[in-house]
Amino acid sequence: MVLLNPGETIVRQAAATRVNPQGTRDGTLTLTNQRLVFEAEIPGGIGSPAVTRTTIDAPLFRIRNASVPKPLLGKPRLEVELPQQVGLFQVDDADGWYQAIAQARAAAPPPPPGAGIGGGPGMGGGPGRGPGGRPWMGPRGRGMGGWRGPGGGMGGGPGGGGPAAPAVVLRCRYCGNLNPPTATKCESCGAGI
Repeated sequence: MVLLNPGETIVRQAAATRVNPQGTRDGTLTLTNQRLVFEAEIPGGIGSPAVTRTTIDAPLFRIRNASVPKPLLGKPRLEVELPQQVGLFQVDDADGWYQAIAQARAAAPPPPPGAGIGGGPGMGGGPGRGPGGRPWMGPRGRGMGGWRGPGGGMGGGPGGGGPAAPAVVLRCRYCGNLNPPTATKCESCGAGI
């Protein structure tokens, strides 16, 4: 059961199955006017009841993309891309979910100051730091220097006269590795970008 924040209302809620390479997980997908939440049902042991765990609780401004890939066989699935993961869900009316997410994002308030992806206070980092204060890692584990992520920009340029242009990197949707803008395959896992 989703606990709502003040002023938060449920836009859409339904049973869903999250599909992962490790397997599937049944649960409840909830879209509010502020966030997207997936609560999975974790089976209990012998004689123990199932436990509900929240596996996704993402503010709407953190949703990078939503789509409905059409497979050759089976029903379309809802795909939601977040900064650290991609959620793939089997839901009834995947197209309706896509439309609801798009409308909720359009109507959502702007993100709070500093809540950008990367080194801002919203992720707990600083210059050149990612989630949890860890350095953003580039190809083959090398640090990305002063990169702060989208919206964060970099410090002074080589001449020391003002901010440089923001760094452009491509994040692998499978492993999360940051790749140079000219990459066609992830330098860490080899997946196509």
